[in-house]
Amino acid sequence: MTSRFLGHHHTVGRTNTVLLVEDMAVVTSLCVQATETEGPAELCFKGPGIFKNRAAEHLSEVVLPLVDRILSGLGLSKKRFELSLTNLGAASFSSREITVAGYSADAPVFLALLSAGLGLALPQDLVSTGHIASPDGDIRMVEGLEAKLTAAVSDKNIETFVYPALDRDMSLPTLLPAGKARLEGAIGKAKANLRLAAVHDIQELIRFVFSDQRIVLAALESGFYRHETPHNDCGSTVEGALSFLHANHEARFWSALESHLLSGQRPEAERLLRSYARFHLERERYPEGMGSRLMQLVQSLPPDICRYQISFPILPMSDCLGLSRLATDRDHEDVRWLMKAAHGERSYSLASAKRPAVDSVTDSDPAEDLLDRILFKLDREAMTSLLRPIDEARATYQLGSTIVDAYEAFNQTVTAFYLHMLRHSRAYIGVIDGEFDASEAFALVDKAYAREGGYKGALAEARTGAHGGLRQVLDRMTEQYKQKEQEQHVLQTLRTMIDPDDWETRTKLVAALIKRWGGVLSPETQSPPPAQLAEHLDEMVMAYVTAQDRLKTFLSSK
Repeated sequence: MTSRFLGHHHTVGRTNTVLLVEDMAVVTSLCVQATETEGPAELCFKGPGIFKNRAAEHLSEVVLPLVDRILSGLGLSKKRFELSLTNLGAASFSSREITVAGYSADAPVFLALLSAGLGLALPQDLVSTGHIASPDGDIRMVEGLEAKLTAAVSDKNIETFVYPALDRDMSLPTLLPAGKARLEGAIGKAKANLRLAAVHDIQELIRFVFSDQRIVLAALESGFYRHETPHNDCGSTVEGALSFLHANHEARFWSALESHLLSGQRPEAERLLRSYARFHLERERYPEGMGSRLMQLVQSLPPDICRYQISFPILPMSDCLGLSRLATDRDHEDVRWLMKAAHGERSYSLASAKRPAVDSVTDSDPAEDLLDRILFKLDREAMTSLLRPIDEARATYQLGSTIVDAYEAFNQTVTAFYLHMLRHSRAYIGVIDGEFDASEAFALVDKAYAREGGYKGALAEARTGAHGGLRQVLDRMTEQYKQKEQEQHVLQTLRTMIDPDDWETRTKLVAALIKRWGGVLSPETQSPPPAQLAEHLDEMVMAYVTAQDRLKTFLSSK
């Protein structure tokens, strides 16, 4: 079964491996079909390719049980798998049957079985090799890795190569130092043409191969979405794999849906949204907050994406009505948002859509210990954690065009982007109904373009595209918003740690700050007494934090 989710060439139950045929390595496809069974998990071998007894027994005794433990941990039924080699071009080339006598196909067989069992699509530009050497899923080195890398590089359809990590096989540097050097050289050479991944076990293999977007779709369609069955394999690689497949389904869903909508991928977004609706319909449970979250997402989409790339409805009315029948009294308002959002109604107009006036914008004693605690809460790591969602929001926001021809379109775009940043940086912003006061968005634009005439300068840039058009406008809005959030975080920290009327403490903190600045302030620099600066403590802390962050950024870049 082929999946167009996340683009082309993603197939359930099919993957690539590299096998040695005589003195050559060739890329070969493995195909697995899965059916439910009331008996124990079973692996059968079909087709013209031959798995020798030793290899077949190993797959049945080691690889199949690992897959079965994962399926059971996710609450899914036992499966009967049929495994075959499907790309027989190598057999024609060598005038002989393909035979699998060793264990190098363990990793790709594991992926194909898991893919078929979960309905989890695999990328078809990926090839893997590796020996699953233990019941816990450790992956070990295989023969002919140099030749297999060469075969993968030669295949124009392959972009990614997954192989066992060399550092896991401790015999390589001691018994075969020359061979290890050749392997490292071959790997280094292949990096110019392939994306390479060295894995130690099945947990790392799963984390590398399966993206969040593929996992959440499979979870919805196979039924393990938000499943919380306890596991007995505490600390094992299987437990780690299960934790990864279980984790954050709700966050994964909304992130995947946003990504598809921002990319104008309507079929993918529609499939994901319908799968989400049907999952809850089958369980006769209304998904709490679905309507409001979908409306927030629709409200924050770029206007040109909604106008030209996403045709509404993105969820059929039949699904909306079906979900509405499951709603309780407290869900009725949310159902209203669901109906509107599914049909692309943004549910607000801009109350401040007119151009704002440009003139409105104007350009270790106890104190030491307290200052240390304050600065600890404001260190670079804390600020990075605070600002990362805003950077991610900008990185995911795509524009159909960087030029606008009317200020109404400009207003809609900057307002939608402002809502997008709010959604990413705050836990909940609510649904905007009726007229939306866009003054905060416009104020952000004014400050970002204060040196170029504020709003008028930003609008001119968006109309002409002289320096990137709307792309530059959104970039500047992002930086201005980050600065605003950083300042608010400083204020919030100070207000929770210092009594605003405790002027004695504030004065001592000012003195402590000036003392710390003493090393960089010139001797002739004169500052007012700390008592006169106490009311400016917030600004001084912000200046100190900003300077420290810039210095750390500079030093870490060298």
